[in-house]
Amino acid sequence: FCTLLADNVHAMPRVLSVQSHVVFGVVGNKAAVFPLELRGFTVDPLNTCQLSNHTGYCSFAGSRTSADDLSAIWTSLESIGATDQYVGVLTGYVGRADVLAALVAKIVALRSARGAALTILCDPVCGDNGKLYVPEDVPPLYRELLRASTIATPNGFEAGLLSGVAPRCVESAKKCAEWFHGLGPRLVVITSIEERLEGANSDDITNNSGSGSGGGPSPPAG
Repeated sequence: FCTLLADNVHAMPRVLSVQSHVVFGVVGNKAAVFPLELRGFTVDPLNTCQLSNHTGYCSFAGSRTSADDLSAIWTSLESIGATDQYVGVLTGYVGRADVLAALVAKIVALRSARGAALTILCDPVCGDNGKLYVPEDVPPLYRELLRASTIATPNGFEAGLLSGVAPRCVESAKKCAEWFHGLGPRLVVITSIEERLEGANSDDITNNSGSGSGGGPSPPAG
């Protein structure tokens, strides 16, 4: 992601990160903002929610950004010219279909206006380890967002859920990644696999030139 962004700019690149914020744990914008800043990027976080912890725990509390609020914030960013400065947009956990639909509409419009000057990374956060932790009407909207994306970073569960091809071996992982390429993302990284893929030596990453390899065991959840 950083390399693709660097191809578009020469100094002080600015990125919009649309993800969750948690008090406890390091996920969403807490995991994205600091590393990107260390790499020299200016990061504008747009929080889709403010929660005590991520929703994979047995309990959580907090508030969520509404679709109207997200649209209003984005429209204000447009009015001051901020969206013209972004070389990249990261998206992660949204959690509600109406909010994700509003986000998709904004990103599709921005992609149409900016074209190749904009890198869009879609992390279709909707579940893990065989379980959804978002409503069932959320995943289909990620397919729409993927059509406008440059990079896709699903985990193994999300990759199988969205594509209909569970990445259980090297060949099925490649077929799964090819489905993502067919929607639009130039790079596909399957960030975790529940079982080690036979014959795999490195992370599951493919680009639309057809290269790729299998991955190792799933890392612990953040």
